[in-house]
Amino acid sequence: MVVVTAQGSTNPDGLPPQVHRTGNGEKFVLLLWKNFLLHWRSKISSLVEIFIPPFFMLLLVGLRSLTEVQINNYESVYNPLDITNFTGIR
Repeated sequence: MVVVTAQGSTNPDGLPPQVHRTGNGEKFVLLLWKNFLLHWRSKISSLVEIFIPPFFMLLLVGLRSLTEVQINNYESVYNPLDITNFTGIR
């Protein structure tokens, strides 16, 4: 958004003097800084974001270790379906 002042003076690129153009690198650094400030100001939310995924991973690994693994050493053989008509699907 460009703000036009009553003075009417412009730079050679046609923008008023108070408008500062920022490059992509500066925008990225500002976005990182904003993200850092948001996380810094909401410490509890940041800690939840960090510790909840490992907690659920450990919970799933713990539940997996409590179950008994049953290995089946036989093959499952299924009769082929006739694909010329779809009566076998019903």
